[in-house]
This record gives sequence, C-alpha cells and structure tokens, in this order.
Amino acid sequence: MMRFAKAAALAAGTLLTLAPAASATTYTVAVGGSTTVGNVPFTATTGGVEMSTNYGLPLTCTSSILRGDVLRGATFSPPTASVIATITDSTWTGCLQPTIFNTQFTITQVGTWNVKADSSPVDGVFTGTITNIDAEFHSVVDDRCEYDVTGTVDYTFDSNTQTLNIDEGNFALTISNVVGCFGEVMDGDLLDFTGGWPMQPTTYAFSTTGGNVTVQ
Repeated sequence: MMRFAKAAALAAGTLLTLAPAASATTYTVAVGGSTTVGNVPFTATTGGVEMSTNYGLPLTCTSSILRGDVLRGATFSPPTASVIATITDSTWTGCLQPTIFNTQFTITQVGTWNVKADSSPVDGVFTGTITNIDAEFHSVVDDRCEYDVTGTVDYTFDSNTQTLNIDEGNFALTISNVVGCFGEVMDGDLLDFTGGWPMQPTTYAFSTTGGNVTVQ
C-alpha cells in the first residue's frame, strides 16, 4: 500500500514539475489604432511646473513642452520595464527660483530621455518611469547659480484623456556640479518634480501626429 502511495506522490510531483510556468502578458503600443512598427512624433504640453528640493527650495516654470517619438509597435511585459517612447527635446519657459533673489533660470535638456512602461493597463491607464534624465539649470544672470540635475521620475499615462502625469513625490532627481547659488543649492541635494502643498502631479496634454496612443 505504501508503494502505491509513494508512486502516486511521485506522479503528482512529476506533473507539477512538467506544468508550464505562467507567462507574462505582453502589450503593444498603438498609435491611431495601428501597431505597425515606426516612430511617431509627439508633443506634450503643460501650463505650469513646480519643483522643489529636499530642503524646500522652490523652482517654478510657467510652461513646459516635451517633444520626441512614440515607438509604435513597441512591446512590454510587466513588471519588466521597456522603452515605449523617447523625449529628444524639451522647452521650459518662465522658470524662476524665488528664494534666490527671484533668479530667472534656463533649463537645457542633455541627451535623450527614455519613457519606459512597466505595468499592465487598467481601464486604459498604465505607469512607468522616465529614465536617463539629464538637464542643466543655469541662471540668466551669469554665474549667479547653475547646477545639473539627473535621475528618474515616475509617470502615469491615461489613454482615455491622452494625458501624461509626472507624479514624483520621492525626490529621485540628484543635483550636482553646483556653481554659486549662495549656499541655497548644494551638491547632493535632491529635486522633486512635483512641488507645492499638497503635492500634485504635473499634467501634460499629449498629442501625436498619428492619433491617440493606446495599449493593446
């Protein structure tokens, strides 16, 4: 009897061993309903941006524009992050650091920023990160204050409203190469893309030359 029990146990173990592992769901980026592989230019605009350091130093801009390409036909399998778009250029207007003598700033993007998706869409909404962020902050008045900002921020994309929400809140951007700034900004300080209180995401209106971005 014990032999039969052992045989049954071994058989059950064999079946468990041979059972295929569950595969991750793969999603495909569509633009205007098409998943044909190709780059589709996009523009994302917002009416205002608030940032602050981990020491409470604010920086505001009256508007911001992100430009780049949606990688139509790109795929991602959560929780693994994959690039679905690139930000190749950005414009920042009316940037001001009020606690440093109302210093006006220019912000210059360095290199290409990567937009990665890493979650399954729920009712048309998915999340991810914008990586490889590198930007130069420079006061309009030479040598008053300048520094570099690098790191990664979190985002949420809503395909129903075609909005990109930068919802940081964890000071994931690092400040370095500080020159001047009257001791208000130091190497190693952290920058949050979401400022104010209570903290609110920065919402960009997203549009492409090929139609709405969805995930299939």
